Amino acid sequence: MVQDLAAERVDLGDTRYETAGSISESLTIGDRFVEHQVATAGSAFIVSPSIIDEGVTSLRAAEVRDIYAGEITNWQAVGGPDREIRVIAGPDASPPRWLIDTFFDGVPETGVDVRFGKEATRINKIESRDDALGEIPVGFAVSDAPVLNLSVDGTRYSVSETGYPSTVNLACYTWGEPDSRERAFISYLQSPAGQRYVDRNRDFLPLDWEAD
Repeated sequence: MVQDLAAERVDLGDTRYETAGSISESLTIGDRFVEHQVATAGSAFIVSPSIIDEGVTSLRAAEVRDIYAGEITNWQAVGGPDREIRVIAGPDASPPRWLIDTFFDGVPETGVDVRFGKEATRINKIESRDDALGEIPVGFAVSDAPVLNLSVDGTRYSVSETGYPSTVNLACYTWGEPDSRERAFISYLQSPAGQRYVDRNRDFLPLDWEAD
């Protein structure tokens, strides 16, 4: 996509969310690529409601990685109750490869206890327990699922904020400023009508969604 835009073979390009996080890193200072964000993609981390009630509303990204790696096994180690952590994950293909390579630094998920394929089942299992942690696509964060804030280098982010470390901007790119045709398409995607379309895809969050 980057090469096609630069060669002006296409007018407008988009990114698969698996590669969105690396697109900006591949562009040099001299490039004329312009990013137009249309959604947020990636994953959110949720916990059993009782864990939040007992004080764990945020974790450091490194702590989440250590839990999935099996290095942290008790909630007490992260400020919670003296209770073993139950990691409820998705199917074998979850989390997506790009998240394993970036957020999880490629470390095997040896701390996972059980896997469920359907996101709704995963959420229900986590909410019905008093000890669980799991990952879901960000589009499911609009439910009442108890989403954790994550902190990086001392800064805390909600899942709706740029900087939440397991999400990326889903964007369209143009070679220079968009012309009238390109702008019309981008404007539609960013409009209320376009964002309703985004909202129907549970892999994404619309631009104006805010966490409680």
